[in-house]
Amino acid sequence: MALQLISSNRIESLLAELARRLAARPLASPFDAEVIVVPSPAMARWVNLQLAQAHGVAANLEYPLPASWVWALTGQVLDDAPDTDPLERQRLGWKIFALLPALLAHPAFQPLQHYLRDDSGDLKRWQLSVRIADVLDRYQFYRPALIRQWSRGEGDDWQALLWRELTAELGDRHRVAVLDRLLQRLQRGDATAPLDRKSVG
Repeated sequence: MALQLISSNRIESLLAELARRLAARPLASPFDAEVIVVPSPAMARWVNLQLAQAHGVAANLEYPLPASWVWALTGQVLDDAPDTDPLERQRLGWKIFALLPALLAHPAFQPLQHYLRDDSGDLKRWQLSVRIADVLDRYQFYRPALIRQWSRGEGDDWQALLWRELTAELGDRHRVAVLDRLLQRLQRGDATAPLDRKSVG
């Protein structure tokens, strides 16, 4: 099925079109869940309330966020995709926390070593790990070219070295590499995953 984009600067207009399409093309089985991709949990609640008002009821609807929906799609298209993102933000924070002590001796990590020099009880290391995890998580979304460079062995600053340490055992199973493979597969046109999904927002 061809991708059709419907745009508007009014969310109410988009919601009305979604409600119309859901009513016009119900799923074959009432036990199948309708999937509506939304940008936030707050948007999911609002859409659900609006659909309930439009149809009298809103049941068996799923509202994944874009990242989780794309990851689920990846699992349907790629046979070797991990079940979950191995470097999702929370998990990434713990991995960085565990790796930092061994890495701090490297000259590239001198700024971090200086920051952590008076860290008693590892509180500063944990807070720093969480901040770094947040930055690396955003890099994977918004600066994938940089992640690809680091993964190829380019860059010798502490972020590049930390990234390569984090992915040493993952190979091409981190988010950017997996999504690159997904896009290649979709561009070749040989993906068989169901792509007919609605989105709002």
